[in-house]
Formats: sequence, C-alpha cells, structure tokens
Amino acid sequence: MSWKRTCFISLSTILSAMVPFYAIATPVAQNETPSVSLHGLESIGIDTWTQLLQKGREAGLPVSELRPLLHETVITAKNEQQTFKKIREILKTARLHSVDDYRDLGLMLLELRQEMRQRSDLPLKSLQDSLYLLQLMAEESLYIGSKKFTNFPPEISFSDKVSTFTKTGSLRQFSVQTGDVVLSKSTGFGSSSFIALTMDHPHIYSHSTPVYIDAKGEVLSPEAEIEDGVKLRNMRKDYVEGSKTRMYIYRFQGTEPGVPEKVVAGMENLVAEMFQRSGGDPYNKAAFLYDFSMTPGEASTRGLFCSSVAYEAYSRAGLNNSANPYEKSLWSPINKGREVLLRSLNMNTYRVPAPGDMELNKNFRLVGARVDVTKLHQDRIEMAIIDTFLAELDTNKEAMARLSAALEGVASKSVDKEGLLKMANSGLLPKEFADKAALIQKIPDSINLKQMAFFALLNEVMTPKLRSILLNEVSSLEKQGRLVGPMELRQMVRAQKQTIETELTAFEQKLTAITGVGLCGKVLL
Repeated sequence: MSWKRTCFISLSTILSAMVPFYAIATPVAQNETPSVSLHGLESIGIDTWTQLLQKGREAGLPVSELRPLLHETVITAKNEQQTFKKIREILKTARLHSVDDYRDLGLMLLELRQEMRQRSDLPLKSLQDSLYLLQLMAEESLYIGSKKFTNFPPEISFSDKVSTFTKTGSLRQFSVQTGDVVLSKSTGFGSSSFIALTMDHPHIYSHSTPVYIDAKGEVLSPEAEIEDGVKLRNMRKDYVEGSKTRMYIYRFQGTEPGVPEKVVAGMENLVAEMFQRSGGDPYNKAAFLYDFSMTPGEASTRGLFCSSVAYEAYSRAGLNNSANPYEKSLWSPINKGREVLLRSLNMNTYRVPAPGDMELNKNFRLVGARVDVTKLHQDRIEMAIIDTFLAELDTNKEAMARLSAALEGVASKSVDKEGLLKMANSGLLPKEFADKAALIQKIPDSINLKQMAFFALLNEVMTPKLRSILLNEVSSLEKQGRLVGPMELRQMVRAQKQTIETELTAFEQKLTAITGVGLCGKVLL
C-alpha cells in the first residue's frame, strides 16, 4: 500500500495553507476525561507498562531467566488483557537496570510474539490484538531503553531457522529466496500509520512486497508503490539503504508438497508479464497501475496494490488456499467507522488483504526481523496522531458525514498531467507553482484529485504540524524526567483538537475553491 512519499505538486501547496485538523490547541475541560483510542486495547492500561519500564529495578531475576515464565503466559493466556497483566506482573520480579536488560526484554517479547502466532485456540480477534500488544510492549521496552541509555543499540534484529528451497540472496543480514514476503512500515508519513490502523484490527505494518531473485542473483521485488505503480525494484534501496522502522520477512514452511517450485513459477510468470507490458523495461516503466480501489483481481486492467502483488503471484501458481500468504479467509474487514471515508476516496471494498494479514497464516514462518530503534520515538507519535484522528471520525458521525460530502464534491477522474504541463509552460499556473512543473510527471497515473487532497492533508499538513507540537511537548517532559506512554500521547493529540465545525468548514471551502471554475477545474479531464 505504501502511501509514503507521494508528490502532490501544486495541490499540496494549496492544501498546506488550509487550517488543518487538530492544528489549534483546545484545552480539555478540567472535569472532562476525553475518550482516547488505542485501537481496541484501551482498557489494558498500557501506560503502566511504560511507567514500570521507566522506573526500572535494581534487584530481582535476570531478564534472561524470565523466558520460561513469559513463554508460559504467551501460550496459555486466554486473551490480550490476561497476556498483558501476567507479563506486567512477571516484570515486577525482574532486574531492569542496564542496556542489556532492556534490549533482552524487547528482543524476548518479539521472539515470543512468533510463538503467539502459532496458537490456534484463540479467537481471531484476540490473536490479532495479542500480536499487536506484544509488538507494542516490545517496542516500548526498546524505546524506554534508548531514552535511558545513550549507548543503546540503534537497531534490534533476529532470525529464525527455516528451510531454504531455491537459490538465495542477501537482504541485510538475512538470507532470502524467491517467494518470501517482506512486511514493513516506514516513519515520517501519516499515511503509513493510516494504512496500519484502517482495518478492523490494528496492524504494525503498512507495506508488503514479495522477493524475486533474478538470474544474476540480485534481490528484486515486483513492488507496488503509489508514486509510480508496479515496477521491478532493487530491494537494496528501501530495505537496506532506506529507513524502514520495522521489517519482517516470512517464508512458506507448510507441508503441502511442491509449493516452492510452484511459487517460483508464479513469480516468473508475473515478472515475465511485467517485461512484456513495460516494453522490456520494468525497472523504469510501470508494468501495472497502482490499484487505489484495494480490490485484488483483474491486475491487467485495475492494477495492483502492495499486498495484492504477493497474492497475485501465488494465485498464478495455482495457490489460492492456505499456501497463499493472503488466502481470502484471512483478509481484514474494513473498520465500520472507516467505510464511509474510504468509499469517499473511491476505495469501494469491505475486505482487503492488509499487509499484516499474512501473519495469521501459520504456514509462513519468520525468516528474520529488524526494528530501527532510532525511529520509535517519532513512529509512536505518528501512530497516536492517526489513531486519534480516526477515532474522532468514528465517534463524530456528523464530522464524518461532512468530510465525506466535501470529498464527494471533488471529481474522481484522474489528473491530466499533460494539461498541467501545458499550463506550467504557458504561465497559467500561479507563480509559486510554475517552478514545480518538472515534478508534475511524478504524479501517480491512477490517483485522482480527491485522493491527492486527502493524502496531502494527511502527509503534508496534519501529521507534520501535530508531530512538531508533540515532539516539543514530549521532549520538554523528558527533560523533567518523565516519559510519556501511548495512551497519554493520544490524550496530548486530543488536547490539540480544533472544533470539528471549524475544521470541516475550512476543508470544504478549500475543496470548493480548487474544484470550481478556477485552476484545478481546468486541470481535470
């Protein structure tokens, strides 16, 4: 899905002048306890975990001796609430006083999370929420450790022993092969957190892509990105040199015979079509459009989005059952509170193979995992911003209706890039936009104006301004010796909320201005 660094050209500049959602602080009444969202985990008291980590403990069991106790909890707890309470009580008996203690605790929870994935006795909701909870607890351990110790390691990684069926390549320190699926999340874009939190249950990923090892041994991927559709990309750029906050690699390890050979055949079929559709150059020319409708199938006409690429490749190999990482029974339902918003953005689907859904497929085992600890500080703030934003739309139906109506008033046709270029060259574009004419060609071919408007608002207005505010507030509290937990972060976001009426009025006015007979009215097809 990867809505991460789209160039919105003149529209983004227009929208940057808009009064953003939550841009103006509104004090919370003294007698009011505003509701906050942790996407299904509001009642577990996660901030007590943060407080426990910050306090630490100079005596007790070594963290290394906690594994049997934590393992027992992970494989027997009946739900996420019980998992949290038991792990928290176990930690109260441990020594937590050094870099190694915090690192080992975080790493242990990440590893035990993989054992939680194999449980078949938990209802799907509890399993999904428990996986999210364990990741949150592990990353809080790493985050708090990085704040307490200047020499804390900048990244945490681990790998698992799984069978290799074909020739391999190297992705960081991990050995990968054709058909492996890489799940990831970037930090720095509100849309990345938006994707992770849009489904009915929370995910820790916003992007998915399969691995393809070519004849020369290069680690490539037929990867869908919003900026330029589906191309055959060298994974070194984003997954080694890039800035992924977290990256997990999975491989089929089921018992069904012949799957590895079929997977290679399916990937080869997809890549061959990419060469054919791109005139022999899928490295520089998109073979498929990016599918904003988020509806797998009909790749040749509709296009593909991130997780549908792996689904498509495995389907071409005749693997539509549990040997497909995104088998249909695991697809996430869209959160009911988000359906209206997504339909307004022309994403007319009710179930979608979200990037993290493949973690529910027990036939796929972890190859390797990496967390960039240096990015957790910002990522947890961005997740709080988007979670609070979506919760506000869930609870304020009038606000959601007005936002939807404003978006519905914007044309759904694609932007005419040729028209924009002619306007730039003729001087019709306002002066402040004319120097950006060279960027026009980077507009995604399949995006429309309403999608550009919404994600420009999300990535270039709301998230940056709120992130700046919260980073300053959190830094100020840190200087006082206090670290803020996930729920308190969401309270801080709500404290920046402007009235929905003012927000929607400003948004409606701006959309009306750009879609009338003026500039953008001339740009639409």
